[in-house]
Amino acid sequence: MRSTIERYREHVKDVETNNPELEQYMQNLKHDTENMAKKIELLEFSQRKLLGQGLSSCSMDELLEIDSQLEKSLKNIRERKAQIFQEQIEQLKERERQLLEENARLCQK
Repeated sequence: MRSTIERYREHVKDVETNNPELEQYMQNLKHDTENMAKKIELLEFSQRKLLGQGLSSCSMDELLEIDSQLEKSLKNIRERKAQIFQEQIEQLKERERQLLEENARLCQK
């Protein structure tokens, strides 16, 4: 039984090392992993800048770009906040209307 398992392991090992498609696939995975690691690093660097960390190395143009991005983000946040407030106001007005109707109905009894 052990010799059968050992032969199987050797066969699988030989297949893995002699398979150029698998080798190419592994190389592609390594390349993709490296690219993703670089993208993550750039995103983290950008995030740190947007959080105000490490700005001492930024040029005036970079600072202006960060300022512009932050202004756009604030604008979007304020618009969403206003939308939520408006929706809440509408819900409260509807609830008020329902309560006034119920109050009027109860007063009639």
